[in-house]
Amino acid sequence: MMNLPQLFNQFQMLLQNPAPILSQMGLPGNALQNPQQAVQSLMNSGRMSQEQFNSLRQTAQQLQNMPQFQQFFTKR
Repeated sequence: MMNLPQLFNQFQMLLQNPAPILSQMGLPGNALQNPQQAVQSLMNSGRMSQEQFNSLRQTAQQLQNMPQFQQFFTKR
């Protein structure tokens, strides 16, 4: 399991340049423009289960509530 600084660094890398990470997941670089379609593609291909999605969604909600990450979730 990653520690918070590692997670924070990877999150920053994802925000700065999502294409390499998305490519590793088998998604096109523009997948962030339509996240629902990206998730559906992962689920349809069997690369993500409903349980994994639920877990990731819960983790994302927890991150949104952490002061260290709130700067990334505020709309400008």
